[in-house]
Amino acid sequence: MADRIKYDVAKTECVDVDLMLREFTRRIMVDTVGSNEDVHTLLSNIVTETRKMIQDALPEWKKGKAPRMENREWSMLEVLHNHKEFATCKTETASCRYWEILTNTALDLLRDRKLPGVRTYDTDINLILQHNDPSLLEYKHNHTTSNRNANSIFVPFRAALAIHGLPTNTEWRAVAEETTLIAATDKNQKKAPGGTIELDWGDALSSLEYKRSKSCARFDLETEKDRKKHDFRHILCSEKILSDPAIETENSEEEILVAEDEESDVSGEYVPAGTKRKRPNGEDSSLSRPSKQLKNLDGNRPRSSNPISGPSLAGIEGADAGQLPEFMSPPTRDATKSVAIQAAEYGMHRLVCSHDITHAFTIILENTVFYISWYDREGILTTSGIDIAYHLEYYLALLFILQRFNRTDWGRTGHPQLVTTPRANAGEKRSGMTRIEVEGKKFVFDTANPEALLHKSVAIRGRNTTVWEGQLVLENDEFSSEKYAIKFSWKEKTRKSEAEILRLITERAKGRRDILDYLPLVVASHVFSDVETGAIRAYMNVLEPKRAPRELVVTVTTKLKGRITELEPDDVWHVWWDCFKCHYKLWKLGIQHRDISTANIMYWEDAATGAKYGVLIDFDLAAIEGEGSNNQQRTGTRPFLAMDFLRDDDGASVLHAYKHDVEAFCWVAVYVATCCESVDNKRQLTSNPPMLTWAYLDNWTLLVKKAAFLYDPNSFKRTEKHEPGWSRWEYILRKI
Repeated sequence: MADRIKYDVAKTECVDVDLMLREFTRRIMVDTVGSNEDVHTLLSNIVTETRKMIQDALPEWKKGKAPRMENREWSMLEVLHNHKEFATCKTETASCRYWEILTNTALDLLRDRKLPGVRTYDTDINLILQHNDPSLLEYKHNHTTSNRNANSIFVPFRAALAIHGLPTNTEWRAVAEETTLIAATDKNQKKAPGGTIELDWGDALSSLEYKRSKSCARFDLETEKDRKKHDFRHILCSEKILSDPAIETENSEEEILVAEDEESDVSGEYVPAGTKRKRPNGEDSSLSRPSKQLKNLDGNRPRSSNPISGPSLAGIEGADAGQLPEFMSPPTRDATKSVAIQAAEYGMHRLVCSHDITHAFTIILENTVFYISWYDREGILTTSGIDIAYHLEYYLALLFILQRFNRTDWGRTGHPQLVTTPRANAGEKRSGMTRIEVEGKKFVFDTANPEALLHKSVAIRGRNTTVWEGQLVLENDEFSSEKYAIKFSWKEKTRKSEAEILRLITERAKGRRDILDYLPLVVASHVFSDVETGAIRAYMNVLEPKRAPRELVVTVTTKLKGRITELEPDDVWHVWWDCFKCHYKLWKLGIQHRDISTANIMYWEDAATGAKYGVLIDFDLAAIEGEGSNNQQRTGTRPFLAMDFLRDDDGASVLHAYKHDVEAFCWVAVYVATCCESVDNKRQLTSNPPMLTWAYLDNWTLLVKKAAFLYDPNSFKRTEKHEPGWSRWEYILRKI
């Protein structure tokens, strides 16, 4: 899993923080179809409001009227006090607690603030920041539990009540006090959560990952120099404080003079980070105007000249520093310690926790600079950073916006056909019974039952296929005895859906049982074209020219018996050969599968005879001969890719041919014979499966490993049961 996250993080797109804040602002507008100028104006008003809150408290602050921890006040003085302690604290643990107190105090003060054109805070969520104790939140995949935990998580108020075992009539402030006690450094204050809730990433709306280095530059508001800087008007750029750096906006350039007097009123019109300025002496800012477009890994688009720093990505093994986006660092340390990769792991956990999650985002706080990272099936967007040591109003504006997010803004689709059963009350066990409606048919599946999960791919980028065992809901609201496979996947918009391709096969096969009997039977299917990933990238102008946005597809088929990896050697051969022949006949009909893997070769069993027959599934990446497509090149699952596709960076110079799928069939046979064994009539991986790491190797390394195997097939040890029949597999490999 860690290797896949590194791979996804290495392809991160960098965007300006203003664009992300505007996108967030658009979501809380009463009129969500407002123009870009309306969004800009509203964000201006929000930042102006939070700046005014700070300025109104500064006179009392300058008189030294700051509260102490034991006499907590729910006021802006409390916010400023914890802000100073956070910035000057010497340890990560203590400074994190100050930041959590600051955040919850600010949320309490912002809750009832109203601005024209903005909806009120979401009472169903009533956002609160919870310190994340290791015992609170965990993630399980393939029967293993992830031990990593985000520093803090945003949760609904009712979830916080359950975490601490508090009654439903407990006041918000009392719960907020509890949320930070588990992080207290004083053993006399520290308190474990008192609830019994099994928290999961469906409850954690977002995470805050915090890293502080010992060399972090801290400031002291008591000094005259830092009080001048503490006017909340400066962005951290290239490790020095400048006036707001430049980015291109749709409006005409505004030349705004910035008063240097620390007592001056700076509560005028909000200027987004990056608008071009002139200094008091009339000279232009040295910062140049960057393009809206940002450089991607392919190098086809210009880099942004915005020097705002981004989160450290040091330690991405195998990444070429010359190809990384500007804000990334070359590998210098273990990638598993990178704050960006840790944050991406938490974002991924949120993204894949449920079939109806469209996106996730995390806040990364590195020293005193915060970034926002957005995750969806198209990849990662990470913003430039804002130094909150001198820009607290921007963070308060972000909290104001997040407090008004609804379930859809936090990533739930909200689509009436994709209904999940939420936790009704604090402390109540989550119901896993989920109903969906596809083509007028209603199906139910139990997400709380791990045995009902047939397949789940865990990643950020890609189709993110998840398959549940489900049942049909009958007219009397009872469930059918027949089981179905309910598949959720995110296909590229330019591709045909699997159901469309299977319908086309049925038309071309004209009743041929030697083809149709070895294909899945589709019961219902629907493409949710309005649940997609392209809107935010279109707004930020970072759409990939070679890759279409993704949209959610639900396909329901009759449930099969299992995968080829679960079979005994003789049955493996028969099932493999069934699918191989079916694949050949489909290719003759002009249907090119192009994704042969162990997950896509399944079988069904004749109840009367016990005979097993192969079924070739998953036509999401299939192509139709003669039809134009943007995806004629390399497709497939990496461990089983043909070697031709590994000879260049993206396989663009090689058209997918029949021989490439044949080679993939051979790698499937090698995988089964060397990586799977039978224990108590169940198939499982061997102790050191040689091909398990192939999914995350770079092209050249993977090519070398495959070539080494072909040179000496005996270098891979076969399992005991597969050794006797290995000769026929070796014969096929050598023929190919």
